[in-house]
Amino acid sequence: MEIYLVFVDAIQNSNKFWAAIVEDGNLTVQWGRVGYQAQTKVHTLGNHQRAVSKFNNLVAEKKAKGYSESQP
Repeated sequence: MEIYLVFVDAIQNSNKFWAAIVEDGNLTVQWGRVGYQAQTKVHTLGNHQRAVSKFNNLVAEKKAKGYSESQP
């Protein structure tokens, strides 16, 4: 599973991204301002199902904040 989300607010000068990928029992998340070096965090969750569950929760949180799907 993989997703790439962006948030753009010209008034606030905000242009940021959030990306996540599930590989086995790990969820790797990257975020930052578009065009700059990303920050990365790896969540080691032990099994694929827990990683997918965490992925879905985080995606729902980001979409609720106004992020939308895009291409990297």
